[in-house]
Amino acid sequence: MSQKLPSARFSRLLESLPEDARQALIQKHILPLLNHVPKDKCLKILAAAARQKSHFKGMPQLDLKSKEDEVNGLLDELEKDIKRSLVKDKTNREELLSETVDSLVDWLNDIWSVSYEFGANFWAAHACLLFNAGVLYRLANSRGGCKCFFMNMYVSVVIKKRSGKPVKSFSLSGAHNLEEPLLWIWRDLLLNILHKGSEKQKNRIPEMLVDIESILGWRGLERMLYGGKQSRLDTEDSEENQKWSYLESDDDELEDDSCYVCGFHSDHWSDEINDLMIPLRKLVEEQLISVFKVSPSCNLWQSIRTISPDPEKAEINLTSIIASIATNSSDTFAAALEIYTLENQTYTLVSLLDSHFHLLRSRDAQPLQAAVATISRNPCFQTRALQMLEKELLDSARIIQAAVRTCFSQINDPTKTQELEQVLKLRHQSESRRDRVESWVDSVIAPGIAAPNPLVFAAMMIGIPLGGTDNDDADPLGYLDLDPNDPDLEDLREEFRPKLKDRFETWIMAAAEIKGGSTVLPRVYKEIVALLPCLRGTDVVDEMIQRLVDKASKHHICDALEALSRFVKMQRKKMAQLADSNKKKRQATSTRIITLNAPSSSTTPPPAIPPQGGGIG
Repeated sequence: MSQKLPSARFSRLLESLPEDARQALIQKHILPLLNHVPKDKCLKILAAAARQKSHFKGMPQLDLKSKEDEVNGLLDELEKDIKRSLVKDKTNREELLSETVDSLVDWLNDIWSVSYEFGANFWAAHACLLFNAGVLYRLANSRGGCKCFFMNMYVSVVIKKRSGKPVKSFSLSGAHNLEEPLLWIWRDLLLNILHKGSEKQKNRIPEMLVDIESILGWRGLERMLYGGKQSRLDTEDSEENQKWSYLESDDDELEDDSCYVCGFHSDHWSDEINDLMIPLRKLVEEQLISVFKVSPSCNLWQSIRTISPDPEKAEINLTSIIASIATNSSDTFAAALEIYTLENQTYTLVSLLDSHFHLLRSRDAQPLQAAVATISRNPCFQTRALQMLEKELLDSARIIQAAVRTCFSQINDPTKTQELEQVLKLRHQSESRRDRVESWVDSVIAPGIAAPNPLVFAAMMIGIPLGGTDNDDADPLGYLDLDPNDPDLEDLREEFRPKLKDRFETWIMAAAEIKGGSTVLPRVYKEIVALLPCLRGTDVVDEMIQRLVDKASKHHICDALEALSRFVKMQRKKMAQLADSNKKKRQATSTRIITLNAPSSSTTPPPAIPPQGGGIG
């Protein structure tokens, strides 16, 4: 019924108007009505307005435009300084970084005071926090200059009430950790919107959560619930980068969040604010679920279950989602393998691998290894797991073989293989063997791979250009090495610098975790030696690696070839030890059999023969 009253209808209309139109409506139509209402009601309205004026007296002004001009000017100077430092020895980078960080820290207390103490300008405070987070991201991910100072500078942040009473103190090692006080303030801001905000403001909270997630990722939302702290499930950064210090209050009592066993609460909140933490957790859960539907991951799965007020219901919902999107793409498939491995759902894993194994990429070796290890613990699928292990090991070896053949094109030629057999028969470390090994490698190496002429190499060393680069070098300028952690270059690195060594060695380590995995390695050893007979001679492999070591674009092949050589050498040693052990056992068994079958000899003297003849007559 109240929704049909004129005041309710007018309120909805007023909230739907732009700010300028709303002010114009109030000025032209609402304010003149005060002249026509009874005097007592008019006085009540004026008293309420006076109380509001008194409440907001002294509220800081959040001038985002001025702050943007100030900080952007410093960022422009930073970029210019990077360019100047290329031709000059002197740089002002540290001073400019300090000024930028100080400028960001200066107004954090004002943002918290406006949004939490005064309970006003929520959207403006949110925009200010977004600006701070954006600048920190820009500084942490800038392409030029050394980041050591930025990542290690000491930053202190103290949040105080209007009375000057300290509420929270942060002592941070590294300016990138300023995200923590930002998230702490964001949590108070969102809770205060739920406490004091209008329905329109509350309805905009999901939009705010999207903004936070777009800059700080879903982990930012998770950490926001913990007041900026790392969650218990967050194992990406085990080092404690933040020192939380709590200052004494006026009555000598510490305002310590640690008095709450649950990390979702803070000591300076009222009971009403504490009760609103459950609704905020539900809102964050909804946002994280929307992220999970697009880009699922095992870590996100665990995070949602942890922050959800109803973990069982959340798990049912997540299970339904991952089941529906598991085979949509390679990314979702790899995430599904990790999740089902975590949940020990063996039958689901086998079903997925049977139907969509083709979705896996080389970079998905880790979730596949964990899935195979889980499958192997089920007696019904142990043989299947061992078959997968053998297949992946041999596939890894074949990929390495193909990469080696791009540099040593004649390595599998039957004539060269026969010649290698003769070389391997020579005494190890002999002069004749060394010469034959060098000659054999020269005969199998691909054109253009061999080292340059010594005179050309000397000319290059003194700065004379060679006139061109290798045609097979897909990255002559080292672009892929500029930022090894840049996810945008992951596909290019996978194509031009595949992690052949890592893939093979991780499967070897996985064999130790897979039940019965050690029984597969001898068969894999024989297959690998058949693929690359050169692995039987470590000196041959060393010579091949030596021919490639000067070419940066071939280092991944060198590493992979060295990994195969180590595996072959280790398996050959184990097989020799096993053969020696079996030989000793056979000898011991033969000795026991001979001992048991030999005629027994006794040291006991034969009994005495009684004398023959008559007695005394």
